Amino acid sequence: MDGKQARRTGASSPLGQLFDHGFDCICNMAHCAISSAYLMNGSTRWYFLQQCTLQYSFFVAQWEEYYTHVLPHSTGQIGVTEVNYGLGLLTIFMGFVDREAFWLQQLKDVLPYAISSCLPPSLVHLELRYMSTVGWTCMVTVLVILSILRVCNHLDTNRARFGAACNLLSPLMVGIAPFLLPLEYIQDNTRFISVATGLLFSHITKKQIVYSMAKMTFASIQLDALFFFFICLWIRCDERLTEDGAFLAIKALCLWHAFRLCHWAGIAISQICKKLDIWCLRIKHKAD
Repeated sequence: MDGKQARRTGASSPLGQLFDHGFDCICNMAHCAISSAYLMNGSTRWYFLQQCTLQYSFFVAQWEEYYTHVLPHSTGQIGVTEVNYGLGLLTIFMGFVDREAFWLQQLKDVLPYAISSCLPPSLVHLELRYMSTVGWTCMVTVLVILSILRVCNHLDTNRARFGAACNLLSPLMVGIAPFLLPLEYIQDNTRFISVATGLLFSHITKKQIVYSMAKMTFASIQLDALFFFFICLWIRCDERLTEDGAFLAIKALCLWHAFRLCHWAGIAISQICKKLDIWCLRIKHKAD
């Protein structure tokens, strides 16, 4: 609610947006972990579908602002606030039900036969925990498509549209990378893979926010994303690599992306404070 309150009182600013959304990039990981705990879809590729679509859509929203100078926070009457309300209601609901009994039901068990008989077998035999992820992915896909259409309509030339589309490649590579890993590695190392992926998503999204504020050029290919993608591809393709070796590589990725994020954030904060002549932890000019 802080963004709405800031806009209502006229206290909003680009610096406030950076602070707010910079932390949101990290909070997305916690939101995903919480909802995954409710759905019990950890240690599966479904979890990464949930995480990567969430963090990719967050990047796309910042990408849209980069080109249109308008940050989307809702589609119609449904927006970020309503999603947070939904998470709150889900939390309350989970306190009154048997999660295992509820989410492990198949879709055919809760739909009337007249409806389930018309659906594909692969769909009606999905458990509710996976079906909810399918529904989430469909919703996020619509939001991403709407953002892309708004950017395309805002830009005047096909060359500009192509350049904008290229900026979506790096986060897309980050989102694809976990699915390259063998399933047994995902089952054993979900947390480390999730943290490495989330930190990298957060890093490039923070870059997008800062570059939008500063009107700087955002590089289409982010080397960190390229490195992460090829490490996951190497783990998948190298038959000589043991699971312990792959586990070590994934832990190293976590440490590396934590360092990269903190290092970049430190430089960005230092440059912003110097440019605005303010202290880091209080919005007050040094001269005062």
